[in-house]
Parts: sequence; C-alpha cells; structure tokens
Amino acid sequence: MKRNILFYIFSVCLLMTGLSACSLEHDESGKLGGFWHLVSIDSLGKGGVTDLSNEYYFWSIQGNILEVSNVPVNERIIFRYEHKNDSLLLREPRINNRRLSDTLITDIRTLLPYGLTQLEERFSVEVLSHSKMVLRSKKLELRFKSF
Repeated sequence: MKRNILFYIFSVCLLMTGLSACSLEHDESGKLGGFWHLVSIDSLGKGGVTDLSNEYYFWSIQGNILEVSNVPVNERIIFRYEHKNDSLLLREPRINNRRLSDTLITDIRTLLPYGLTQLEERFSVEVLSHSKMVLRSKKLELRFKSF
C-alpha cells in the first residue's frame, strides 16, 4: 500500500512538473500553485485540531483547476477556483472521473474530510509561502505544507 501511495505522489508531482513546463495560456495559480499536503484542520475554538499529518489528503493546484485527493481510496475531486489578493473561492466541486464524466457534487459530506463545509467555499489566505499555506473559512482553519 505504501509503495502505491508513493508511486501516486510521484506521478502527481511529475504531472504537475509537466504541466508547468507546458505553455499554458494564462496560469493564475502563482504561489498557490503546486502540491500541498493537508496536515491539520482547526475547528476555530470549538474543541480542537484534527491532526492529518499522517494521512494522505492533498490539494494540487495548477492553472484554473484545484484538485483535492485522498490517495488511499483513489478519490479525486476537482474545483474551479478564484484566487485574488488574500481570498480563495472554491466552486463547482466535481468527482474527477474522466470515463464517466465529472459528476457535480451536491452532498457536502463528500467534501468534509478535506476541510470544506460548503459546496462553494471562501477562504482567507492567512499564510502563503513556498513551504506553508494556511487557509481560514468562517468555521475552520486548514494548514498545509508543500510537497
């Protein structure tokens, strides 16, 4: 299982590198772009922090697509996103399944493990550096480290 997970991570990193080498018409991902490991979710004063540092939840950002994934169960969800100044808006979540089509998600329970509490979620970008990202919504604070 661990070998499969490492292969997946390597494949995604290789894909991200390949995409960044391509001439994209307009890539607005900037510092947000890359491969991020979701390491914790803080409930903002409602009882604690969920440590995810040993879990395999990732956010991959390239161009105008943001993908969240749970590696062990091979779940991938894509979003359209807008990143302006210190604001990040995620919208139109879809199950990433090219064979069957990218099905629009209508049940928020699918997104909860990724720190998302609404089908259209706005975050304040609290910290964004080459190694660390912190996003804050009305209910949660998400902490990431770059991979």
